[in-house]
Amino acid sequence: MDLRKENENEMLKRMIEDELRYEEMELEKIKTGLKDVKELVLTYSKGQFHYRKKSETKYRYIKKSDRDLLKKISGIRYMIEKFKILESNIRVLKILLSRLSDYDEEAVYNKMPKAHRKAADYLRETAPSEKVIQSENPKHREDLTKTALDGLKLRSKNELDVYHVLKGYDLNVRYEKALVLKERIVMPNGEVVEKEVTVYPDFTIILPDGFKIYWEVCGLYDKPSYRRNQFDKFNLYYDNGIYLPYNLIVTMESDEKPINMVLIRRIIEAEILPRIKECSK
Repeated sequence: MDLRKENENEMLKRMIEDELRYEEMELEKIKTGLKDVKELVLTYSKGQFHYRKKSETKYRYIKKSDRDLLKKISGIRYMIEKFKILESNIRVLKILLSRLSDYDEEAVYNKMPKAHRKAADYLRETAPSEKVIQSENPKHREDLTKTALDGLKLRSKNELDVYHVLKGYDLNVRYEKALVLKERIVMPNGEVVEKEVTVYPDFTIILPDGFKIYWEVCGLYDKPSYRRNQFDKFNLYYDNGIYLPYNLIVTMESDEKPINMVLIRRIIEAEILPRIKECSK
């Protein structure tokens, strides 16, 4: 199975779906903002601004000092133009999704001539098995219910989606790889002692030169207890030289604000790929 090709197909569909959902949300916001708002027609001639309501024919002069009125008129027009663009984008995305054909291993296999299918059968049967390194986190193993295309077990759908995107870029990535850090504890007498503590970052991305980037996919950010635990973890990271944007990436989500896979790709292309390019020089 060509895992990368299947990942690319899944990623493409999810990216389009994520972008469609995001633009539909933006459209709803604009609809709410434009509710009961009347568009005003603005003109500019010989250094002067004039405006009128659409239902009127007579223009009124606007003093350049009346910035609030100019801002209001321009703001309404901006939202109207954005509304048009979003409506057009949504139509295009829906058409693209409806026309995007699935291509999995079986579908491609059945299109191949008989001799090539036999060769593929032989190669599949005799290929050495590749073992995927699973999570090293011993806690709550029963929560590892999401299965990636390569067999990796993960805890959430968003982690699964991010993992597929990372693998689609051929990155050397480990899920919940053990990381031993030093935690500083202040004793009642004021003495500071250190102890070792093991954490399990969601993803550890290992660059060709051995440099490691840690990626935390933070869900449930609308829950205060979850946020507190995450901030404690970030403080521990900081004390050990792991911080944004040097070697830590943090993406956050809640039920109302899910992770956008388009943004995940942008982060990878802006933060990780340039570093890999530097390694190869």
